[in-house]
Amino acid sequence: MTFIKKFESIKKKIAAFDGSATEGKIAMQVNMVDEDCGGAFYVEIIDGAISVEPYDYNDRTVMLTLKAADIVALVDKKASLADLVESGDVTVEGNYDHAVEVLALKKPAVKRTKKTSEKKETAPAKEKTSAKKETAPAKEKTSAKKETAPVKEKTSAKKETAPAKEKTSAKKESTPAKEKTSAKKETAPAKEKKTSKKTSKKSEEK
Repeated sequence: MTFIKKFESIKKKIAAFDGSATEGKIAMQVNMVDEDCGGAFYVEIIDGAISVEPYDYNDRTVMLTLKAADIVALVDKKASLADLVESGDVTVEGNYDHAVEVLALKKPAVKRTKKTSEKKETAPAKEKTSAKKETAPAKEKTSAKKETAPVKEKTSAKKETAPAKEKTSAKKESTPAKEKTSAKKETAPAKEKKTSKKTSKKSEEK
């Protein structure tokens, strides 16, 4: 791997760190001593702003000399600067605390927006829709209305009252009252007596 490729991969990691808590100016130069990717770059932090460039920094405050694998391990927090210094894998020149401060930088914490959390909290409101579905059995009321249909029996009861027409037939049965008229006719022979009396008088006068 060439120096430029190695530098670009390290730059992406350091540039993603949050340097807002760093005060003043820090300039750390890194010398990589690998045969295939040897070279120098610097990390500068001024008032929280981080810049990483592939050059020597003459006004540096601290300088590290090490292999590419060691600087990657320090940036990834897989190794400590103190341990590498003790083992002789890293040499530090200048302000040691500045090197520790730069290598202690981390990525900023991801802040969750309130909107996303509120949406998740409002999700249980879907239970209302399920509650509406549970009220569906209220349709039984309509079936209850259907059950009231037997009320039609009242109409059939009216039909059963039809035999009341027997009264009219009873009236018809009262027609024998006409017999009175026949009885009157039967009294008609009484007239014959009167007429016979008249004829007998006329016969006497003759």
